[in-house]
Formats: sequence, structure tokens, C-alpha cells
Amino acid sequence: LGSSDGHMLLYPPSNPDHASYSLLQRSEHPPINVSMAAIDSIMHRLGHSSVGVVKMDVEGAEFEILASLLGMGECPRESAGCRVLGCTEGPKRGLAFRQLLVEYHEWAVEDGASIVGDITRCLELEGFTVVERGGEQWLYAKR
Repeated sequence: LGSSDGHMLLYPPSNPDHASYSLLQRSEHPPINVSMAAIDSIMHRLGHSSVGVVKMDVEGAEFEILASLLGMGECPRESAGCRVLGCTEGPKRGLAFRQLLVEYHEWAVEDGASIVGDITRCLELEGFTVVERGGEQWLYAKR
């Protein structure tokens, strides 16, 4: 899952016993080039007009993906440069899912907690509410 269709570089974890690659370079090992697709493209390819639940654990890319879905502005893939622009008032995207489970990696971007707040406010404008929050896990559901 990505903010657009294309490719991105993912870096291996600093601990070789871990499996999660990331947008952030945390080791001296070279990155791998992986394909990514926007949720709209995946849904079109599969013939779906809506999705019940989207679960997102994408090791720091969630900020860029959600900013893209919500039309919030640019969120560059830089560890210290993610700036999510505010959303406009009122629903504008008509998101094609009813529930969203996100594992936020606030450490991946500068001011991560503030950006999570911005994303939550934009999701609320789209009719979502926070149903449950535990650690890095946030569950949103459409009202």
C-alpha cells in the first residue's frame, strides 16, 4: 500500500532478527526497491467499490498514505520533514472504507504526535470517530 502507484525504497531493520523494513535508513545495509499501489488502484484492480476494513501497518509510510487519502497535502519521505497540511472543512474524499486500523509510528517523523492529531481531525471531518486506541494502534470507524 502506498500513497500512489509506483516504487519506493525500503531499508532493512538495524537488528537482523527483525523483519520490518522501513522508509527510514536504520542500518548500513542497502535498501530494496518495492512496488506500491494506492488503495484506489488496488480496489479498481480487484473490482471493489468499497472495503469494510483497512488495516495499515506500514512502518512510517502511514503518514504519507493517509495525507494522500485525505487530500491533506504533501508529506515527503524524509525522517525529519513530514509536514501534513490541514484538511479543508467538510467531507471531500468520500473514503471507500468503513473502518480503519492504523499502527502509527510517531518516531518515523518529526512531530509525529501532532501529525496524528491532524490526521484524526481530518478523519473526523470525513465522518470517522476514534473507537479505540492502545499504544500505537488506533481504530477509527465511520459514524
